[in-house]
Amino acid sequence: MTPNTTYTFTVTNAAGCTSAASANCVVSAIPANPAAPVIGTITQPTCILTTGSVALSGLPSSGTWTVTASPGGATSTGTGTTGNFGGLTANTTYTFTVINSNGCTSITSANTVISPIPANPTAPLIGTITQPSCLIPTGSVALSGLPAAGSWTVTASPGGATQTGTGTSVTFTGLSSNTIYTFTVMNVSGCVSLSSANAAVSLYTPTPPVVGTITQPTCTVATGSVALSGLPASGAWTVTASPGGVTLSLSGTTGTITGLSAGTTYTFIVTDNSGCLSSASTSAIIAAQPITPTTPVIGTLTQPTCLVTAGSVVLSGLPASGTWTINPGAITGTGTSSTVSSLTAGGTYSFTVTNTSSCTSNATANVVINTVPVAPSAPIVGTVTQPSCLTPTGSVALSGLPAGNWTITSSPGGLTQSGTGASTTFTGLSSNTTYSFTVTNSTTLCTSPASGNAVISLYTPTPPIVGLITQPTCLVATGTVALSGLPASGAWTITASPGGATLGNSGTTDNFTGLGAGTYTFTVTDNSGCISVASASAVINAQPSTPLAPATGTITQPTCLDNTGSIELSGLPSGN
Repeated sequence: MTPNTTYTFTVTNAAGCTSAASANCVVSAIPANPAAPVIGTITQPTCILTTGSVALSGLPSSGTWTVTASPGGATSTGTGTTGNFGGLTANTTYTFTVINSNGCTSITSANTVISPIPANPTAPLIGTITQPSCLIPTGSVALSGLPAAGSWTVTASPGGATQTGTGTSVTFTGLSSNTIYTFTVMNVSGCVSLSSANAAVSLYTPTPPVVGTITQPTCTVATGSVALSGLPASGAWTVTASPGGVTLSLSGTTGTITGLSAGTTYTFIVTDNSGCLSSASTSAIIAAQPITPTTPVIGTLTQPTCLVTAGSVVLSGLPASGTWTINPGAITGTGTSSTVSSLTAGGTYSFTVTNTSSCTSNATANVVINTVPVAPSAPIVGTVTQPSCLTPTGSVALSGLPAGNWTITSSPGGLTQSGTGASTTFTGLSSNTTYSFTVTNSTTLCTSPASGNAVISLYTPTPPIVGLITQPTCLVATGTVALSGLPASGAWTITASPGGATLGNSGTTDNFTGLGAGTYTFTVTDNSGCISVASASAVINAQPSTPLAPATGTITQPTCLDNTGSIELSGLPSGN
């Protein structure tokens, strides 16, 4: 139907009848397309916002519209004659169309060019760092690699201090000491670089002295000293010890500070030639001065003897704590007293003691060790008087004895006799023993070597020797023992035991008769009355018994066939 026309309608049926006309139907005119959007202000991407936007105008004044971007087909819907189309990709050229509320689409707008995202500048490069000094309390850093085009702003962190300029390098000043800085640069586009490397601005003081070898007080030097290094390499400096304020002024990187009080812990600072003071060094401990021990006290002196050829002395007043060493002798020990032995005879000694701190006392007065005394000569053995039946012990005449008092000792037995003079008779010596003798003088208590031997006999008659034993018979009721080894001189008496029977005679053999059945021993008494020990045993058997006469019984006479007869006997002894 033709636009912009009003229509009515009738209907004719099959019978050819036609209806009345319908109401009017208005066909509107063809709607107009909207105008192309008008490109206005373009907002380009930045370092922070990476998309662009464009202000559009000339949009349909009535109804709702939709703007479509090309390329990409992104849309934005709204009302009114203006709008802002955002989210546009960097480095892209766009056109826009608009569809009005009637669905009519405009022609394409003019081009909208979205620029590329601007690049961030590179991080500043750290160059020479100028450190603070006693005169200039802040540092500075030379920076390079800054944006070549346009102005820039460099920002320090921490603190946020800034410097603005142009060109590829700058010196950033006013940096606080004892701080580590980094730097960023913002270019003319507002883009900010990454952080630079660290730039350490020192707290300017001379480095503290380095404590080295500590020389402690000694027994003779009451103060200590400390070797210091790491001192300022240029110019003169002064080291001050704390506490006390002892100072050392020199130049060079090392020095030794002396005169430090014992029992004190020190630190040290150095003042350089600019008047700058270092921080304190590590601690240096000066020990207390070691104590020198007192002189040992000489006590009991034991002189050499004939048996112990060295002397000894007791020293007291030694250090009460720790280990000490006595010289001479290098004797080490603990406690307040000690005995120094093995002192050579004929020597003169004085002693010092050194304590655990290596401090040595003054020397003692002299200790004189006598020479070894001379031992007396061995006694000379003279006449030996043997024991007898009347005197059961022997004696020996001894000579060659020392002058003055002496004591003689016998061996074995340890019998002693004391006296004076060059000779004596030593009595009371047991029989059947071999003796030697030593003599000890009274002045030096030295003992002689042993004398020669003196043999003291065992005096008794030898016991009788049991020989042939004749036993009792059927006819003789007693036995007889033959004895030999009897005393060769003088008369003697033999006594049998048990029973006490005796036999008196002389000569070296005899028979002891009349011995009844039993076991016997025999002793002999010589003509001096000395009695021997018992002999060996002799056994005398019992007398054999005599059998009874046989009793006769039946008598069998001879016959013609057996020409002998026989007699039956009884009461015969049993056995064979």
